[in-house]
Amino acid sequence: LAGEPASAALADSFSSRFSLFDDAGVGTADVLAAEFEGSDLDDRIATATVDAYRHYRDLHGDYVDEWVCTRGEMFDAVATAEQSLSAFSPELDVVILSGYHEFRPVERRLIERLVDELPMIALLPLHQDGRSGVDAVAEDALEVYEALDFETVELEPVDESGRAFGTITEALYRPDPDTVPSPDALRWRELPTPEREIRFVARELRTELANGRDPDDLAVVVPGTEAYSGYVEDTFDTFDIPHVTTAASQLNRTFTGSVVHDLLNLAEPDPRAEDLTSLLANPLVDVVDTDQANALTAAARRRDTVSVSPLLDDVDDEA
Repeated sequence: LAGEPASAALADSFSSRFSLFDDAGVGTADVLAAEFEGSDLDDRIATATVDAYRHYRDLHGDYVDEWVCTRGEMFDAVATAEQSLSAFSPELDVVILSGYHEFRPVERRLIERLVDELPMIALLPLHQDGRSGVDAVAEDALEVYEALDFETVELEPVDESGRAFGTITEALYRPDPDTVPSPDALRWRELPTPEREIRFVARELRTELANGRDPDDLAVVVPGTEAYSGYVEDTFDTFDIPHVTTAASQLNRTFTGSVVHDLLNLAEPDPRAEDLTSLLANPLVDVVDTDQANALTAAARRRDTVSVSPLLDDVDDEA
């Protein structure tokens, strides 16, 4: 955008994001600016986005042929066509729709047009063991289909191998007699990428903060830090969300946890030598002096033994 050559990844990133505006029926920077007016979006972000989109549209007009249509333009052309869609392909018996969970405006207009003129079947895989889960995305999609007068037919799995696997796993499950209800505040939302998940959470947090919530009352638990590490800080900074990042360590990766871990292993009927040397090397342990700990470690390396008993016998003989 600054006149410097852009990488293919950066160009694709801008193109994919601006295609969302196209799918929403926004085709110019002025229309985008009008959409942002009165919204909760920060003025700094709105201005930067409009400027970037205006420059993007200028480049698009200079370097893309006029006959090239965007996805949104093609969808809109079909949805607003004067000719009956059934006349385009009269040999069609039915249209099967699959892969839609979140409907952009241009997509919904096209689906509404197809439903009016053609027989349709929509496939909606449900997560979390069917409708017993709390999948907000599937629930939203189901509401859209029901609003379009689709008849809901629930289908059981027909894959026998999958059924057999399910039978095995269910046999291993021991249900808790006390049923724990799902709280009303718990929602399950499955999004396709870690980036979209973080942006969704950021929007929710910004709404809570705008409603007067104390930032200290809010916390976000990120179970897979490697997958999300590149997005949390950048996204929260972009949304102006005050935050402090704390990386939690697994218990067995701390000195205290290692002591507990090694002691439990040494309590086994045939303890391993490596657990003893690990315990003695821990800075929190001082049951023997440094010379004795070093002697045990050196003996373990010389003998290359697995069990503790032969190692201790060797140390006693040397003593």
